[in-house]
Amino acid sequence: MPDTGGLGFQPVLHNITPEQVLFCYRAGDADSESVANYYLAARELPPENLISLPCVSSNIITEAEYIATIENPLLDAMTTLGTDFDSQGSRSRWVIVLGYNIPHAFYRSDDPYGDVIAIASRLHRLGFAADYKKSNYAYDRRGAWKFYDLNDARNILLTSVIDGPTADDARNLIDRAIDVDNQTFVTGKVYVDPYGKKSTEDQLDFQSSILDFMANELNFLGLESEVTIDTIDPYSEPIVSAFNHDSFYWGWYTPRYSKDLFLNQNERRVFLYNADDDSAANIKETFDPNGSDPWCNIAIGINPGYAACAGSVSPPGEDTYLRPRPFFEALHRGATLAEAFLYASPYMEWKTFLIGDPLMVVNFPLDLPPDQDSGDNTLPNNEVIRRVKLNFEESLAWGLRQSNLAQTMLDINVQSSNFSEELNLLKPIAIWRDQKNQPSRQNLISLALSEWLNYILKTDNRTLNEWLEVNSEQISIPLSDAINTIASGVVESENVYPAGHWDWEFTYTHELLTFEDIHFEIEVHNNTSFTELVLSVSSFADIGGWKYESEPYIFVQLPESGFPSNFSGRRTKYISFTSNEYLTTAEVYYIRWRALDSSGIAIADWNEDQTGKIITR
Repeated sequence: MPDTGGLGFQPVLHNITPEQVLFCYRAGDADSESVANYYLAARELPPENLISLPCVSSNIITEAEYIATIENPLLDAMTTLGTDFDSQGSRSRWVIVLGYNIPHAFYRSDDPYGDVIAIASRLHRLGFAADYKKSNYAYDRRGAWKFYDLNDARNILLTSVIDGPTADDARNLIDRAIDVDNQTFVTGKVYVDPYGKKSTEDQLDFQSSILDFMANELNFLGLESEVTIDTIDPYSEPIVSAFNHDSFYWGWYTPRYSKDLFLNQNERRVFLYNADDDSAANIKETFDPNGSDPWCNIAIGINPGYAACAGSVSPPGEDTYLRPRPFFEALHRGATLAEAFLYASPYMEWKTFLIGDPLMVVNFPLDLPPDQDSGDNTLPNNEVIRRVKLNFEESLAWGLRQSNLAQTMLDINVQSSNFSEELNLLKPIAIWRDQKNQPSRQNLISLALSEWLNYILKTDNRTLNEWLEVNSEQISIPLSDAINTIASGVVESENVYPAGHWDWEFTYTHELLTFEDIHFEIEVHNNTSFTELVLSVSSFADIGGWKYESEPYIFVQLPESGFPSNFSGRRTKYISFTSNEYLTTAEVYYIRWRALDSSGIAIADWNEDQTGKIITR
């Protein structure tokens, strides 16, 4: 669990330091400057990292005003402080905080009836031409997770807002974040509302994302949880009746709530997010006397209040809602709040922004589960069993190949017209062939096979057949034959691959700076120069046989849309789909693959395997 070590800031796991944080205040505004100095003292920022902006205090401004009074002054300030906005240039500042009385949104193209853009979201791409609703390549780093670093900073800045109706409200956000930092671990409950509307694909996708978080992360945090109850009516909205002992809330749709339903408590309130159209449209507003307020206004204004929240300035679209699993997994790994927000955001330069101290970290009661802990190299037992199976199959295949080669040599020798040479070679070749015959190959691994079968029974409490069926696995014909010699009839026919069946596994690394759906093409050749094509397959043409690693060691069907690029670093597998694709057992083939975009056009060169693949089945 990360620890910031008192009021001073001492990162343990992530890469972000106070020296990399800019805090912006409004020029000529004493209260705004006071909040900036308060943050400087709390986080020990260098004085030069306080940036004065010549902006108005209005909540929404025109795009021209944004460029003139916020974007351009920030570009100048960052350049002065050593930032080079070249693609490979130096990035001395990674984080931008918009402080008290800084505007939060602007009218796109100065059209008051058009899109309203969150300034903090646009600033993610400061130094780049505007590209509104740009897909976020750092979204949900499911495959090759890493902390935000210099390479990220060259393409995406971390941003947040520390503001509220009063300067004291802004200072409260800072105090609450420091308080959360200094907790040995947070306590309280995670309130989750996964059930909103169900009438569109985006609504169902968002609901699925929350249910995925509940199934794969929520229980590993070490916190209690409260979950709303689903309703049959697709247009009905379940709602949390009241909040008590809450530390987190993640829900959606209901745009307004009552502050009075957040009960007094001792637990620290950490983060709140409600996916709706305008929960952060104006966080400067005080509470409605009629008792119905936007979620972010409640999070900031209640006492005890939340340390952080997120919301939208105008309707962002249901496909843009923040996803909970990458957010909580990032916090659980020791990432800052700003990193977690970035990884939970499908899009940038749009309408949703983070409110709170970007440097806040959260300590949870439980350590990371093994599948998230990059330092834990322990294999699940099923993977151990599977890898041993693959090794047995490969060993038998190479033995069969040697036997076939010995027989071929013997046949050529017998046909030789050089009697003396034939006589000299006949015996050694025959001995080699006999040493590689099927009984010899099976006898060589019989003891190890017995140990493997006993291991499965002892560790999984299943026979081999039961293990194969439960895990949707099969074994090769040579391995089945070898097992049947030491335990007659142990392998059932439906658990044996057909002859010539094969698969190919590879890892794709996404290098584009956008989120993409990727397809793949595989070619199988007879030679290392890849000039003798045997067959080719493409997931763009047909996803049959294509799978990808959705969770560590768990492969699922590749969707029609392709491989999500946020799974970069996870494995993809092609499994021979029809008998027309089967190859010759114990023969060696050479395979290459490449990535295609969502239109089926190659986006990278071939990745060639020069070592060859032996067909083990």
